[in-house]
Amino acid sequence: MAPHEPGSDVAGRPGPMRPPSPGWGLARLATAAVLLVSAFLPWARASVRLEGFGQVLARELAAEAGVNVDGTGQVIPVFAVVAIVMIVWGLLARDSRIGALAAVPGLLALFSCLIFLLRLDRFREEAGAGRLMLGGLEVTAGYGWYLSVASSLLLIGLSLARRA
Repeated sequence: MAPHEPGSDVAGRPGPMRPPSPGWGLARLATAAVLLVSAFLPWARASVRLEGFGQVLARELAAEAGVNVDGTGQVIPVFAVVAIVMIVWGLLARDSRIGALAAVPGLLALFSCLIFLLRLDRFREEAGAGRLMLGGLEVTAGYGWYLSVASSLLLIGLSLARRA
C-alpha cells in the first residue's frame, strides 16, 4: 500500500462545509408560511346532492376552516410556527442542520392532516346529516386541506434536500 501524500485528495472524505444558500432557507420559509395560512382556509365542505329526472342538483351547505373543524386542524399553525422558528434560527446561525430540523414539524403536520381525513365523518354528523332526509349529504375535504398536505410535503422535501 502506497503512503498517502499530503497534497492528494482522498476520495471518501467530504470537502469543507460551505454555508447554506439563503435561497433554500427562503423557500423553506415561504413553504412554512403557506402551511400556516392553509390552516385558516376551508378544510371541510358539506353539500347536498339531489338526483332526479337525469339532472343533478348540488348546493353547498357549509365550509369550515381547519382550525374550526377539528383539533387536528388546530395544531397545524403550531407546527408551522415551530418550523418557521427553526428555519429562521438556521438562517441566522448559518447552519443547515438546524434548518433541516424543520422537517419534523412538517411531518407532524402531515400526520395531523391524514388524521383529519380519517375523522372527516365527524363533520358530517355535526353538519346535520340526521336532519336531511332527502338526497345525500356529501362531505369532502376542502382546498385548504389539500394546500396543507402539499405544503407539508414540500416543507419536508425542502428541509431534507441536500445541496449538490
